[in-house]
Amino acid sequence: EKVPHPTRQLATVAALTVLQRTEELKIHLHSSLNVGCRPREIAEIIFQMAIYAGMPVVITALKTFREVLQERGLWPLP
Repeated sequence: EKVPHPTRQLATVAALTVLQRTEELKIHLHSSLNVGCRPREIAEIIFQMAIYAGMPVVITALKTFREVLQERGLWPLP
């Protein structure tokens, strides 16, 4: 059985956050929103990575996510 696109995108966001691949993360944040992931759901995935990568890494990823949301006219979140 194939894993749904939103699940795959969230896993990719988690991996790219921990690996600190900011440019690739930005692409996959857009993709996550395109396949139906909710902004708060994506933010929770990023926050969860603090356990594995530390808060500085998470803060960088959240800044990147805010840029993506701003580009799409979705910031600030309701």
